[in-house]
Amino acid sequence: MGAAAAISDTSLCGIAEKEDAVDPEDVFELAEAVVEGDTEEIVEETLEILFDVDL
Repeated sequence: MGAAAAISDTSLCGIAEKEDAVDPEDVFELAEAVVEGDTEEIVEETLEILFDVDL
């Protein structure tokens, strides 16, 4: 959880149009994927954050 705590949902809010558009769960899952080195999951979570879709 240390890496997930390092990436806050506010650090990615500049990407989204609205501050509340970023789901903190998506940010946590992205951080987890980065720590695990899971490239496919990194891409999936990044797309979910950028385009506010649930893949």
